[in-house]
Amino acid sequence: QLVERALQSHRLVEIAQAYSLLLGNAEERIVVGTCSPLAAEALNLAQGTHILILDRVIRTRNGRPAEWRRAECTLNGMRYKVHMG
Repeated sequence: QLVERALQSHRLVEIAQAYSLLLGNAEERIVVGTCSPLAAEALNLAQGTHILILDRVIRTRNGRPAEWRRAECTLNGMRYKVHMG
């Protein structure tokens, strides 16, 4: 129903409110790995370049997954900062 409702935001908190979902806990894993072919192309990196892989799942209060996100990030002088709240 996301397409039909044409919500003004892509933020999970606002989507959850629109559907009366209560968000619960989140878990994020950060590992160093090598980039996938798709990420290598998108980030203009050589395949096999070391990157950070961020893997996050946010669940509803009853434990159902509400969002899964995987991101591949270069290590070139980058910082990782999270603010949840």
